[in-house]
Amino acid sequence: MLGMEIRIKVTDYVSKKIDALREQNPGKYQNISVIRANAMKFLPNFFRKGQLSKIFFLFPDPHFKKAKHKWRIIKFFSFFFFFFFFFLFFLFFLFSFILLSFLFVFFFLVKHY
Repeated sequence: MLGMEIRIKVTDYVSKKIDALREQNPGKYQNISVIRANAMKFLPNFFRKGQLSKIFFLFPDPHFKKAKHKWRIIKFFSFFFFFFFFFLFFLFFLFSFILLSFLFVFFFLVKHY
């Protein structure tokens, strides 16, 4: 697990926490690290295409001012598409389940009556 943070104080704090966990639990927490970097600029440079299977954005800096919206890593437009396709998948699953249930009941009744 790699944490990327642009602020020095936060990076130092997390680094100390990781070191403390490693001291308290020898041999564990060896797959955790934090680096001070701008994820917006440098994230594509750390990994080759197809190397990551999952990526999580935890607590992205929200940039509340409208002039700073372009600097957001996660934009509202991206969330809109994600939830739109998730909703379509949910509807597809729901209607498929209802249709299969109906077909099962229909064939069950036809077979036994």
